[in-house]
Amino acid sequence: MNPLGIGAIIDSVGKVASDLITTDKERIELELEGKRIDQATDLAQMEVNKTEAQNQNLFVAGWRPAIGWVGAAAMAYQFLLYPLLVWSWTWMQAEQIVPVDGQRIGDRRKVCRTDVNVAVLKRLTVKVGKNRERRLNG
Repeated sequence: MNPLGIGAIIDSVGKVASDLITTDKERIELELEGKRIDQATDLAQMEVNKTEAQNQNLFVAGWRPAIGWVGAAAMAYQFLLYPLLVWSWTWMQAEQIVPVDGQRIGDRRKVCRTDVNVAVLKRLTVKVGKNRERRLNG
């Protein structure tokens, strides 16, 4: 389902390249050479990793553990601490230990944020309506 037909082009180029290799021995030798190149790249990276790990400088040897610790801390917060904080805050609101939506402790009259927002929106609507009338009439 490739609309551009790139898959067909790649297949045809692969067929042309495989036609250039006439014997199975050549094909096996090329495959072996590709694996040697991959192995050499992996060995070079392993040497770089060893050198970085043995370095005493914190900015050279410490970046990998730092990334690990940051990731572990982020996951611990997201999946352990945050749900516990949400649960405890909800429980404290239910027990009236902390205020709920602008309510003061011991005060039975609630002032919800939504009530304030509705009042502000009504004022804005009136102002917009007056400005629209001025433009239409004026």
